[in-house]
Amino acid sequence: MKKQKYHFPVKLILSLLAWLLLFTFMLAFLWRAITAIDYFKVKEIIAPAGAKITGLSYLEGRNIWALDLKKESRFLSSLNPTYKRIRLVRVFPDRLFLDLYQRRALAYIKIFKYFCVDKEQVLFDASLEVPDTDLPVITGLNNKLTAPALGRRYNSPELALALNIISEFNSSGPLGSFKISTIDILNLNNASFFILPGIEVRIGREGLKDKLNILSNLLLQPGQEPADIKYIDLRFKEPVVKLKDVH
Repeated sequence: MKKQKYHFPVKLILSLLAWLLLFTFMLAFLWRAITAIDYFKVKEIIAPAGAKITGLSYLEGRNIWALDLKKESRFLSSLNPTYKRIRLVRVFPDRLFLDLYQRRALAYIKIFKYFCVDKEQVLFDASLEVPDTDLPVITGLNNKLTAPALGRRYNSPELALALNIISEFNSSGPLGSFKISTIDILNLNNASFFILPGIEVRIGREGLKDKLNILSNLLLQPGQEPADIKYIDLRFKEPVVKLKDVH
């Protein structure tokens, strides 16, 4: 039986390639035309009321189609560490909308000045003086965070412990009438904090929930006046309560 020859469709393939090349050229020409039209140049950037965003002006006058919104969002986030997320959204034909997610401060860190820190251990909003707030102040990190940078996450065991103490304390219902004023985290095993009215609580690093339950029982037991307590040491098997000297 005679073997049938197969004819490769060269002309068809060349024709398809020519049409593909022409289509690609037309798309490129159309894209350049669109990105050159003033109609699509950014004239307004809409931000939520009260938002203070640095570095927006460079986006004005740029073509809305030509912007890499993910790249620009990352750049703006690096300039504005107060916000956990900044997302740019196109609003055609000539506006951009800012979708913002602001960081929530859990405490202040006192180093050479005060920094806000959130639950993810990211520093933001540096100031020389502490604003009027109910947030606790974390001390003892001077040698741990020697070159603090805004927007950076710090994997510090000391900072993690301090934030964990705050979170556990805030979630403890019985301790709701008390407030942490400062936390000293210089040494993990000797971590301590002060609660109003001026009581030092030496808590260490282990078993926070159980120790805070003991603390609430000690502070709220009948006949106990918290104002008379100098410190409570919870680092040992049995808690130690030291009363203030009464003259």
